[in-house]
Amino acid sequence: MPKALAIVTVRELSRSPGRTLERVARGERLIVCKNGRPVATLQPLDGLVVQPFSDGELDLSGSPLGDPDQEISKLNEIQTTMLTKWLTNGVLKWGEDDFTPSEVTAAFKDLEMRGLARRTNRGSVLTGRGLILHERLAMRAGEAIGGYAKPRAPEEKD
Repeated sequence: MPKALAIVTVRELSRSPGRTLERVARGERLIVCKNGRPVATLQPLDGLVVQPFSDGELDLSGSPLGDPDQEISKLNEIQTTMLTKWLTNGVLKWGEDDFTPSEVTAAFKDLEMRGLARRTNRGSVLTGRGLILHERLAMRAGEAIGGYAKPRAPEEKD
């Protein structure tokens, strides 16, 4: 018989969020209830969370987000290089290409505005959406780049 999920109230969550999130971090799944009605679930993350591309969504500058191929078509040469060659263990590292620092800075700011990259204490990293584009570009190139995309060889048919 499946185990019932534990319940946490909105009140309990607001009064002790740290304690509640510690439970989740230990692997517990919780149902959040407001006035006795379930409104959300809290569960541990198993790896990378990727928000899918959706037709009605906008990036930070108000431009509509398209499917990955549409997003790739909006990339300039520097951004394409950044997404394909400069990714190492999830962090964007400056490459040996002929781009000026100001060009790279402007290209990165645009990636940030479009929700494809962000700055962290680890450095400049791709978001889930950026990783999707990275993998798509790597697949097109037919090689694994940055340790993330691992294109499969075409299967031979008998």
